Amino acid sequence: MLDKEKRFIKVITFYQSLPAPLLEEIIDNIHNRKIERKLNKIKSSKEKVKMLMSRECRELFIDTAFETIKDRISLSLNTSSYDDIITSINEDNKLYIAIFFFRWCYESGDDSSSNNDRYFDSFVDSETFDYILNDKKIDSSKSTVLNNEPVSEMDTSISSDGTETPSTDVNNDEVHTMKLLGRIEKRNTFYNFFPQYELTDGKLIEIPADKLRSDYPTNGGINLAYNPYSGGAASFLDGITTDNDEDQYVNNVYVIEIDNYDLESNENSTYQVKLDLQRLVQCGKKLDDIIRYADECEIYKVVHSETDSISDKTFISGNINLLETNITNGEMVVLFYNEKYYGPFKATRRQYDEKFYITTLASENNYLVPFFSITDVNVIELEKQAYYKDPTYTKFIHISSESEQYEDHITDELLLEKITDDVSIELARTNPEEFSHLCSNSPFLAQLPSEIVSKRLDRLIEIVTSVEDFKEKKHEVFESLLKLYQESPSDEMIIKSDVYKDLESKYNEERRRSEAADKKIQELSRTQEELNAQIVDLQKSSEGTASSEEVAKLEADNKSLKEKLETIKATSANIEKLKSDQTELETNNRYLQRQIDKYEQKAKELRTQVSTAIKDGSDEMASLAFDPFISSEMMKQAASWETKEEDRQYKEKIDRINSITPSALSDADLIDYIVNYVKSRREYSRNDIINIYISIAQNFITIFSGEPGTGKTSMCNIVAETLGLLHYGEELNRFVSVSVERGWSSKRDLIGYYTRKYDKSNGKIYDALRILDAERDESKYPFIIMLDEANLSPIEYYWADFMRLTDRSSLNDMYINIGAERELYVPETLKFVATINTDQTTETLSPRLIDRACIIKLPKVEPKYNVDTSAASTEIITWENFVKTFSKTAELNLITQKGMKEIYKLFNDYGMSVSPRTQLGIKKYVMAAQEIMENEPNTLAREKALDFAVVQKLLPKINGYYSVYERFFDSLKQLCKEYNLIMTENAVMKIVDAQERNMGYCQYLI
Repeated sequence: MLDKEKRFIKVITFYQSLPAPLLEEIIDNIHNRKIERKLNKIKSSKEKVKMLMSRECRELFIDTAFETIKDRISLSLNTSSYDDIITSINEDNKLYIAIFFFRWCYESGDDSSSNNDRYFDSFVDSETFDYILNDKKIDSSKSTVLNNEPVSEMDTSISSDGTETPSTDVNNDEVHTMKLLGRIEKRNTFYNFFPQYELTDGKLIEIPADKLRSDYPTNGGINLAYNPYSGGAASFLDGITTDNDEDQYVNNVYVIEIDNYDLESNENSTYQVKLDLQRLVQCGKKLDDIIRYADECEIYKVVHSETDSISDKTFISGNINLLETNITNGEMVVLFYNEKYYGPFKATRRQYDEKFYITTLASENNYLVPFFSITDVNVIELEKQAYYKDPTYTKFIHISSESEQYEDHITDELLLEKITDDVSIELARTNPEEFSHLCSNSPFLAQLPSEIVSKRLDRLIEIVTSVEDFKEKKHEVFESLLKLYQESPSDEMIIKSDVYKDLESKYNEERRRSEAADKKIQELSRTQEELNAQIVDLQKSSEGTASSEEVAKLEADNKSLKEKLETIKATSANIEKLKSDQTELETNNRYLQRQIDKYEQKAKELRTQVSTAIKDGSDEMASLAFDPFISSEMMKQAASWETKEEDRQYKEKIDRINSITPSALSDADLIDYIVNYVKSRREYSRNDIINIYISIAQNFITIFSGEPGTGKTSMCNIVAETLGLLHYGEELNRFVSVSVERGWSSKRDLIGYYTRKYDKSNGKIYDALRILDAERDESKYPFIIMLDEANLSPIEYYWADFMRLTDRSSLNDMYINIGAERELYVPETLKFVATINTDQTTETLSPRLIDRACIIKLPKVEPKYNVDTSAASTEIITWENFVKTFSKTAELNLITQKGMKEIYKLFNDYGMSVSPRTQLGIKKYVMAAQEIMENEPNTLAREKALDFAVVQKLLPKINGYYSVYERFFDSLKQLCKEYNLIMTENAVMKIVDAQERNMGYCQYLI
């Protein structure tokens, strides 16, 4: 490798070894859409650095790293010299100075030459950079290493007890290279290797348990020591899959190849021997060459099919489900089936049921499946004993590629089909030699093992033998095919061969069958000629007089025809009668219609008379109309009729809704559409918009708070527009706006009440609930009800029945009672949004409501005037796509989880209980938001997500005097700095400032 390449690799290693928070901060500060898209596809930070150090990204990456740390050092790109840089290096700033140097290399010196050309090689080759790279202490007075021992001899690794240990050889005898097979277990931050076999001269030899405990006291394990704060060994161990000490079975197996002098004593009572991986890295060794997956040494885990038998189709091209669970996704395994070891194959975990499966890929490998016979493998078992459990044994095999065999799974039909794709079967008749030659060069025969070729040719012989069209030429074809797998055989060899004898027997049998068939055909031909002669004679005789039998036959035919004629006559008579009946019915129908018209006219006159009598106060008519029994029955029937009519009308509406073709937008496309639509009407940031839609998707009620004029009501309408809720048609729209009035105290004020018929306070809400009740779980589109100025009356009073639906812990929590034992089903597609004002004229929000709602303070932005909304296109979004997009479930970062726990504890300590309901809501929100929000300057998406959650779900709980909250605010601000919660910190500062104007009273919603 050239010196230039070595230096470049050292620089890449330096950036890869930066502390994770610093490296993450640098990468997050890169604002280039093209590069960001590439970074999002890479998970490993090491691989991200490799990509950023490529030619097209390198300068931007090095410049961004400098911009990130420039405020932490006093050097200047324009005025600092190389000597200034070197003399300024100390233990505290060594990483920052190195980052500065690589950016300084892009500048030009006093003589206009590049600093890179003059100083880069010197710095990268220097002892100072080596010790920066290897995280050694720097003497600030000398800008060099305190300890002048060679790098390869220094040891900063950690052992199982976390203490630094001196480097002491365990065995100073003659050098002995070992290949040890065993598992690597991770316990907390420590890694230990448990060997059980040694690979010697290509064979696995089991190491006795007493020897293991003697060589590697006290429990036969070797500690893998490393420095967790630098790259190299730490990064390597993080990148491999290991077992945990509580695992019941062995999952992952490795072969570690080391010399005996690589092992050192370890100051730990349980693991008294260690392998210092950090020292090996510093000595220039590659851990990939030392620690290898077992399959790289042809050692594979044995697995079994979930079923006792596997169909041929599944074996060739399907997924074979595995019985075992102690498998790593992507691990190479062998399948034990029918007393053979098939494989190795890649094991894959299926997402929907977490089961592992393999695919033989035989259809992609010329229908051949590799296998090993029982006698050709070395079977071993690795033991694992978890705490307080019996030992378990996992079976592996050690194979040799030389003993690999292939099992042919191509069917006769496929073989003939594939062969005839390249070779015409007609050639077997016209040119047997050419047919055989082309067969042997077919893709299914040309490059296969000789024994497979022979077997497939045998099968082709049988196939061709069964084709009757080639009786005359088949012997020539057989001879030609035999020549393909016997080198120039003599006639005598062919005649004596079993294949020839078998074919000769089949040929003779076929010939006998053919001769018998020919005889049968001749007999049938003679019989046919005799019959034809009789027919001619009969025709000639019929020209004369007919026989008595023929006359009888004609008379019988004549009688049959007469009977059919009588039947036809009878049918005609029936048809005439039916026509007459039809005419009579039509006449009766016209008469009845005239009678109906008369009765309707008479009924109309009677209704007029009753109405007139009631108006005139006729005692007789009034007593009849208001008789209690008659009146009650009349009202019941009227109510029943109205209910049925309502049901019919709502069903018609649902049918019309379901006939609409929705948009297919989802995930990133749906987010982009919503963000662009909202931005055309509000100067909100992308994350502010995403926050609103996540909150609505995940909460039964979302409350918009803010000063008058901040656009709370219009924002609700914009949400409805983006989801297409106003584009179903006037009667079918799925957005209802309700203006709350002062004095509302129950659901009767919001919905209405039921007596013998429903008296609706708000007909649109009643209609919405009826439609949703009819849709039930088949509801396909969101439905939003907006409560405008919701806190003019106490929300928990008039919205009490809906409050119970926020949890939906049981089926009973899916219904709302509207009176007279009438209940309506409320599907999850229904959401409430509310706008509130925070002044002396409104009601405060109760703790019960705050615990169940998401409260968003809309940002103050300049309104957009004269917005042309006519050209904006909106999409009808389905509930499924809406929830899927804004309710994603990605694992929480450990730092985020730690921050949540500390914040919850702080709120609980000061009497603001964070209920399990609230904790679950915050978790769901952050899991979704961290995936779809974007990083902001100096703020990661996951930090922004937690920030929004705290502001909207926890800060509204603050309600009391400053003297009570003073220390709470100080602690919360400290947590905000630690976890970069900028919005929360600003909100706390505003609360503190506002309390001075409110006589010391603190409240987030003021």
